[in-house]
Amino acid sequence: MTDSTRAPITNDSLELVCPECRYDLRAITSERCPECGLAIDRQSMSVSRIPWAHRKSIGRWRAYWRTNLMVIFRIERLADEIARPVSFADAQRFRHVTVLVAWLTVLAWRGSLSIAHRERLFDELRDPGSHFGWWLQALVVASALFAAWLALLMMSGVGSYFFHPRGLPVIQQNRGIALSYYTCAPLALLWLPALCAGLAACLSTTDWVQDGPGKRWVNALVIAATGFGAAIVFSCWVGIVSLMARITRCGRGQTITMTVYLPCAWALCAAVAALIPAAVFYVSVVVLSFR
Repeated sequence: MTDSTRAPITNDSLELVCPECRYDLRAITSERCPECGLAIDRQSMSVSRIPWAHRKSIGRWRAYWRTNLMVIFRIERLADEIARPVSFADAQRFRHVTVLVAWLTVLAWRGSLSIAHRERLFDELRDPGSHFGWWLQALVVASALFAAWLALLMMSGVGSYFFHPRGLPVIQQNRGIALSYYTCAPLALLWLPALCAGLAACLSTTDWVQDGPGKRWVNALVIAATGFGAAIVFSCWVGIVSLMARITRCGRGQTITMTVYLPCAWALCAAVAALIPAAVFYVSVVVLSFR
C-alpha cells in the first residue's frame, strides 16, 4: 500500500483520476474530464500537496504543523488528495508522531498533578518494610502509560475501516486509508487542555486559592480545559466523518453510521487499553496480600 509522492514511476502515480467526479483519466488525452468537464492539470496532480510529504525540503517542524492546520481547517483540501499519489508510509509516520506528541502531553499532565498534590501514584501499593512495593508501583505506572499510548494509537486508526468501500478502485481505497490517518492531527493540540488542567491543579493547592480569591481563576481554567478537550474530540470526529463522506461519496445512511460508530469505537479502544493497567493493578494487590 505504499506509493510515492514525487516520482511518477509507481503504480499509484500512474493512476490519474478526476478530483471532482473520480473519473479514471489514464486513457484520456483531453485537458478536461469527459465526465464533469473539470480542467485537468496533469503535472500538478502528480505531486502531493500535503506539507508532511515535503518535510525534507521545508523542514519537519514546519511541515508537521502546516499539515495539522490543513487537516483541522481545510479538510476539503485533504480530501482532494485522493486524486494524487499518497504515501502510506508518510501517513503512518505522521500518525505515530501525533500519537507520541499526545502521549507525552498526557505524561506531562499526570506528572504535574502528582507534583501539585505532592502525592505518589498508587500509594496503596507501598510496602513500608521493603522496596518490593515500589517495584510493583512502578510496574502499574508503566502499564498505565503504555495503555494510554495504545489507546491513542488504536483510536487514531480505527476510523480507517470505513475508507475502503467496494465501490472504489483499490488504488483509491489505499489512498483513502492513508489519508484517514492524517485526521488524528487535532490530538497534537492536547497540550492546551493539559496546560489548563495542570495550572488549575497547581493553583488549587496554594493559599491564594484556599482563601477564596483564586477560586474563580481555577474554575475558569477547568472550564477552559474542558472546552479545549471537547473541541479537540469534536474536531477529530467531524474531520474523519467529513473526509470519509468526501472521499467515498457515500450516502446519508453510511455517514450517520460512521457518526455513531466512531465514538463507540473510541470508547471500546479506551476500554480495551484500560484492561492492561487494571490487570497489573489486580495482580499487584494480590501479590502484596500474600506478603
